[in-house]
Amino acid sequence: MSAVTEAGENLEFRDENTHQHITLTDQVTLSGTVRRDDEPIGGALVALSEATGEVVGSVWTDDAGRYHMPLPAAGRYIVTTLEPDTQHAHPRKVVLDVRSAVVDIDVAGLGRHGR
Repeated sequence: MSAVTEAGENLEFRDENTHQHITLTDQVTLSGTVRRDDEPIGGALVALSEATGEVVGSVWTDDAGRYHMPLPAAGRYIVTTLEPDTQHAHPRKVVLDVRSAVVDIDVAGLGRHGR
């Protein structure tokens, strides 16, 4: 029996009674870039919450508007961006599975006009 990892490594098992302990060294993450009118927004808060409103993680974007956080369990979530200069929030529904995910957020014009 064999299995292929996401990195393309082939794991061989001699039979169903063979036990293998596998340690994953790469952390799966939720990451992306927050922009307004194609310009990165540094210092924006990015929060990940469940549909119930419970926040499961939050991070600040760096100067290039990038963020990353550990990926939670698979499910439906809301990624909310809070612009640092206008304090406008921009929620976005996402469905995450067990693979790293990239969610880029463009708040073009929304924060400046309050829509």
